[in-house]
Amino acid sequence: GVRAFLAAHGTSDDVLGPVAELLRVPGPLEAAVEAALGPLLQGIVVRASSLERLATWVESSSSERLALVVPDPALAPTGLAAQIDTAVPGLAAVLLNHIDLQGGPRSVTPSGRLRDGGVLWVGRHTGSGEGVLGRRRQAADLEQSVLEQERAVETLDAALVTSTTLATACAAALEDARA
Repeated sequence: GVRAFLAAHGTSDDVLGPVAELLRVPGPLEAAVEAALGPLLQGIVVRASSLERLATWVESSSSERLALVVPDPALAPTGLAAQIDTAVPGLAAVLLNHIDLQGGPRSVTPSGRLRDGGVLWVGRHTGSGEGVLGRRRQAADLEQSVLEQERAVETLDAALVTSTTLATACAAALEDARA
């Protein structure tokens, strides 16, 4: 699966990483993108030049299926894909250009209701922040919050040192004045 593949290949110029790590999806669209992509979120993004070699490795090394996704930088994102930011040009277009938010034959609603031809996938879908993409965004937000808190602690430490120095100087001046 994904873990075995990444353990063997890591990330490089040929292996860019898991799809879910390379997409930056606005919170209100997380359920829609998760419904549209489903298991493709666990796919691995690879360069076209290494696809055959990596596919052969997966077939010979794993009993699990794995999606290898090749981005197309020449493909302009449309529909839902145009609303998704990605670290890899052409990735959102390859994955989502065939999906729209307008109720067409292959569409998805922001809440995650997916119409695929004559099939309508319905039911409770994880809401914004509850799925893979939401947890990734929450983790990034938490990391940012921790950095901000660490900076605040450093500022308070510096203020404490300054206050302690001033208090010591005032105490010395008071003793001198009493003497």
